[in-house]
Amino acid sequence: MNVFLPIIIIVCSLPGVFCDKYVAKRQYDWQLKRARNDRKLGYLKGILQSKGNAKDLRVFGVQEYFKSRYIDMWKLWFGEKKKMEKLKLAITFSAFILPLVATTSALIMVGNGILNNVLTVGDYSLYGGASSQLLSSIVAFTGVINQSYESEMRLSRYADFLKMEPIVKNTGTRIIEEINKIEFRNVCFTYPNTERTVLKNISFSISSNQSLALVDLNGAGKSTIVKLILRLYDPDSGEILINGINLKEYDMKSYYKCIGVVFQDFCRYDLKIRETVSLTDIDGIDDDSRILNACDSADLNIGIDSLKDGIDTYLGKTFDPDSLEL
Repeated sequence: MNVFLPIIIIVCSLPGVFCDKYVAKRQYDWQLKRARNDRKLGYLKGILQSKGNAKDLRVFGVQEYFKSRYIDMWKLWFGEKKKMEKLKLAITFSAFILPLVATTSALIMVGNGILNNVLTVGDYSLYGGASSQLLSSIVAFTGVINQSYESEMRLSRYADFLKMEPIVKNTGTRIIEEINKIEFRNVCFTYPNTERTVLKNISFSISSNQSLALVDLNGAGKSTIVKLILRLYDPDSGEILINGINLKEYDMKSYYKCIGVVFQDFCRYDLKIRETVSLTDIDGIDDDSRILNACDSADLNIGIDSLKDGIDTYLGKTFDPDSLEL
């Protein structure tokens, strides 16, 4: 019995390893399958909690609509989660029974040996302690194995993400100090994974000190032209020239220092005035005079001098109830 006891316990513990792997795979697949719905659930929660949406919700009286949609989706999520946890509990319990039965059987055999005067009470303590310690070590070891397996599943997705190549590569080396002219020559563009050509043989030029407005219907390509100028995408064909040189030849970091842009879906940050103004040139975050000059140039008449914390005042109420709300 001395030889076979640990072998029996180890063999009976093996099903637990495979059961835990099975449960981990089921959980991961479920989370992967639910990813889009989970994003919807988070989005609905954001609508209900966001201060920016509060006016619309109140004026249009749609609080209950969004609330009911959130509750319905949450109930569906909770129901699926509950089933998953029940499955996990059942499989884990079943897998744990086998080594427990083996340990208990071994102790019963030792007890029977004591009654038959073959073993002593000391042997019972020895075998009982050794069995419990072996079982605990196996459970801990299999836990590490399965945790590694689950981590490997998640990290493999992340590794695939890291291997993805950017659509636009910053391979240019030219440094640019200022933009004097922007020119499009027969530019064509279609967004990735779509078939409709947004821009077809577009040609125009803009010189410095000019003001230009693009006016057309939705979807005509106005924002697309801006995105191409910013080189968020490269054109399918044709050229975009900056100061007579192809945009691809410029180092993007130096190029972006020459550009200011406010998108139609612009971001508002609940940061300090200092941080918000410096986002376009973060290296100057400690240059107070430059930040103040930028505020003056933008006609940002918010009385910075009268604020208790000056340019270190927060914009938005997320972090400080006494902050400034633009």
